[in-house]
Amino acid sequence: MEKPKIYIETTMFSFYDETREYGDYQKYRNQVREVFARIQTGEYEPYTSPLAIEEIMNESNQVKREQMAALISKYGIQILVESDDVSRLAGLYIQEEAISRFMKPMLPILQ
Repeated sequence: MEKPKIYIETTMFSFYDETREYGDYQKYRNQVREVFARIQTGEYEPYTSPLAIEEIMNESNQVKREQMAALISKYGIQILVESDDVSRLAGLYIQEEAISRFMKPMLPILQ
């Protein structure tokens, strides 16, 4: 049986090392770490996009930027290249409103 493929977006990289103690931040951090633990055990085949990499590299906090970038190699996350399949999947995400209409202008790869 083929492993499920999952897409890791920027927020997941960001929440991995979340330190805020109020609200649900620690709950989300724990959920994100569970996903990464499953990646590490080989349960999932992880992917991210050039856009997510760009967002990580634009993080103004150098420590946070380095922490997020390190997760890519640590967990063997593959970077997608733009293709018809990627564009079709992105269109479906937008159509099903899995991506907010407010994010569409920020996602030129998905247009």
